[in-house]
Amino acid sequence: LELPYTLFENEEKVLKQLIEAKKKGVTRTQANNLAHIYLSKQAGLAFCVDWRLNTLNSHAAQYLENLGAKQITLSAESSLSNAKRVKTTTEKGVIVYGHLPVMTYRVCPIKSEIGCKNCKGKGQLTYRKGNKFPLMCSDAAAFLYNPQPIYLPDRLDELHGMHFGTLYFSLESKDECSQIINDYLQGKMQKEKGSYTRGLLYRKVQ
Repeated sequence: LELPYTLFENEEKVLKQLIEAKKKGVTRTQANNLAHIYLSKQAGLAFCVDWRLNTLNSHAAQYLENLGAKQITLSAESSLSNAKRVKTTTEKGVIVYGHLPVMTYRVCPIKSEIGCKNCKGKGQLTYRKGNKFPLMCSDAAAFLYNPQPIYLPDRLDELHGMHFGTLYFSLESKDECSQIINDYLQGKMQKEKGSYTRGLLYRKVQ
């Protein structure tokens, strides 16, 4: 169960939801920040660390392991060579697919221009070079997404040392999710796949 990235003053509400979720059979949460770990423990749920907690080295991974993390998705800013050097007995993995958010807004820029009724929670901002960035509202905040997804079903054999890879779905339809999952199961790229990125996995961490 992924907790809302932006909590603001909703900790008590989320805690009640977690307690109810546990009654219905949920056993783990996906923690995006330290507050999520605290709330998960209060609700009696195990937690996995998401990439937004920015785990980049062995010290951070071992600290989170000591807190009780069942899995750790390493930072999206980590290179693959760096990820392989992170030492932890907890399962570790990296993002292998997804349109990642590049900015979070407390006040939605589209709301200030045209209002929420004309946007319906999904819009886009155009960069000065013409690139269009998807914008979605959720949890009392707006998230700007990279229009290029991380996409590497053809590079999975290079992920030795990782226990898992995370497919991070956000903008995709149900059919698109199904197709992408199939790509990764087969280890093949879609021939018609548009613009994409390999993320920072093959860059050096400065």
